[in-house]
Amino acid sequence: MAFDWLESLETRVREAVERLGELNEENRELRAQVERLESRAGEPVLPFGDEASGAAPTLEEIEVLRGRIEELEANLEKAEADRDEARAAADRYSEEREEIRRRVEALTERLQGLAEG
Repeated sequence: MAFDWLESLETRVREAVERLGELNEENRELRAQVERLESRAGEPVLPFGDEASGAAPTLEEIEVLRGRIEELEANLEKAEADRDEARAAADRYSEEREEIRRRVEALTERLQGLAEG
């Protein structure tokens, strides 16, 4: 019996988990960068990008980073929802597979009984 749908589902779950990890890491990095920039907001010269340049970040640059964080958080929420949906589907398929297994076993036992009797 082919379980292509199950393999496809497992692949989707693995991909969703991997993507969640990537988004979490990128989110952490961006948050750290924004925190560094915000903590230096009172300093006269704030490095941005190339620290050797001594260029102060603009509010626009900080807002761009905040926007990117919001975008990543939205992507993360979607990825988590996709993961939850995939897990729920996997649970349903697992229950269905168990039901099929029980029915096949019951039919097999009946056939064996008929063959022996």
